[in-house]
Amino acid sequence: MYGDLAHAALHNEEAKPLLEDGSIPSVVNFCFNVFFPVATAQIFLGAIGERGRVLPSQIIGILFTIAVYSPQAFWTWSGWLYNLGALDFAGGGPVHISSGVASLVYSFYLGPRGHPEVKIAGKGLFYGAVLSTGIFFYLKKRHTARFNTFNTSIKTCIFCIPTIGMGALWADNGSVEFDKLMYSSDYSQSKVMEEHREWAAMSTSDRIITGLNSHKYKIILGAWAGSLYGSWVLVNRDKIMTTAQKAVQARMYAQAISIILLLGTIVLAMKEEEINKSKPPPIPEWRKVLMQKEAEEKELLEEIKRAKAKAEAIDNKSN
Repeated sequence: MYGDLAHAALHNEEAKPLLEDGSIPSVVNFCFNVFFPVATAQIFLGAIGERGRVLPSQIIGILFTIAVYSPQAFWTWSGWLYNLGALDFAGGGPVHISSGVASLVYSFYLGPRGHPEVKIAGKGLFYGAVLSTGIFFYLKKRHTARFNTFNTSIKTCIFCIPTIGMGALWADNGSVEFDKLMYSSDYSQSKVMEEHREWAAMSTSDRIITGLNSHKYKIILGAWAGSLYGSWVLVNRDKIMTTAQKAVQARMYAQAISIILLLGTIVLAMKEEEINKSKPPPIPEWRKVLMQKEAEEKELLEEIKRAKAKAEAIDNKSN
């Protein structure tokens, strides 16, 4: 089940062949296999990024490699899973699945980064799942013959690849935004927190109006594309009109919906103007720059004062 210590610390390995009639030395095979736990630990410990400390993660990484990776690797490539017929050439089980699950658990344990402006991957995963579902059922309904030739792996990839890709895209965007906030000036950070407090103080209706107004052009474009497709599906049922006539008719329906949406944006703009009237007047950009410079100079003076105070304390202690 767990193997033994016959080859611990490369005991009796030296340069003998890995197999009796083979030409690859056992030591070379060891160097090849040692990269697998290294990769596993790298994937696993990536979960601590800006969440946890280095020393505890190193200890957990060592324990994970010994208690989780090593038994799984033995089971998959030499143990009972191998005897049952399991085939794993690139470490999909011991490396990727185990480290991915461990990363997820470790991330949940450490908690989120916690900044209000950081975009999480969940939004991307949701969009990716919607896209994957659409592609899957489109192929199933529109290209049934071709779809039936797909094996389970290809069907799984249709679901997984867009979902994971969109999630990774949103996660990377969130990481960039987090770095901007972490390494920006104190004034910029204070402005971000002030905007967050203003957002938190809004009523639910004001949040909805502000959110819709901020993404109105995306909503209009998406609704137009969706209405165009829906109009085409509706018009395409007609057996008399030609393809060109159907396209024109579908476009007219979509344009009518777009006009309604544009009129809706006027209402949103009026509501947004009412919300903005209750806010203090915006600060000009040149004043923002001056305030940022003043904040930086103030911080520099504070550091100089602390350094002088520390130097005086050392002098008094020596005297």
